[in-house]
Amino acid sequence: MKRRRKGIEEKLAAIEESNNHANEKNGNGSIKAIMFDLGNVVVPYRINEAMRTFYRVFRLKKIKKDDMKDILASEKSERLRLMREYEKGMERKDFFKEIGKRYRVPFSQRIGKMAERATYTFFKPIDAEMESMIRHLRKDYSLAVLSNIIKPHREYVLKRYPVQELFDYLFFSCDIGMRKPDTKIYNFALEKMNIKPNEALFIDDYRKNVDAAGSLGINSIHFTSAAELKERLNNLNIPV
Repeated sequence: MKRRRKGIEEKLAAIEESNNHANEKNGNGSIKAIMFDLGNVVVPYRINEAMRTFYRVFRLKKIKKDDMKDILASEKSERLRLMREYEKGMERKDFFKEIGKRYRVPFSQRIGKMAERATYTFFKPIDAEMESMIRHLRKDYSLAVLSNIIKPHREYVLKRYPVQELFDYLFFSCDIGMRKPDTKIYNFALEKMNIKPNEALFIDDYRKNVDAAGSLGINSIHFTSAAELKERLNNLNIPV
């Protein structure tokens, strides 16, 4: 009987130790997971230069300036943009085929590939301070990428950057058919990670995306630099 009681006590002690470890992993006692935007948060990407590359290709095809804006306009515009469909999973060939159909300009697959490959040069190495911060956070939190990204860029990133090593979850818009700031994509990520909105922290460099996450009750930070992010995390009792 004593031996049995000792065994039960040992199991209870092991459970208590495990729970204590889980609480320690959740540094501030509330946030369990941190979701990062990818471009210009984790991976530096000169988006303006990349868009200018597309503009140059479209100019060669005699597409009007206003039509180019309609295809590649920034997040500031509320009008429907073809680029958004590309980020939600449209294939490269269909993207350029649709451009050709809408603006009566034929596009070969070769031109499409050339345009995309040219944009790869605008991806830059991960900032050392940011990578160190992410590696430190992963010891105590579940980490995810939540990114609006086209399929060719996703493939490039997976080959060139250690995102699969740094993050537990990879939520790419081109894979799941949703994109920020649609609230569906945040709910999708929360469900997959099995957490509540107030148990998540979301970090993005676009204010609109941050506000959308916040509207769901997700803790959110508007990213400007690694140094400021570190300060904001410390303010949330998340030491880095």
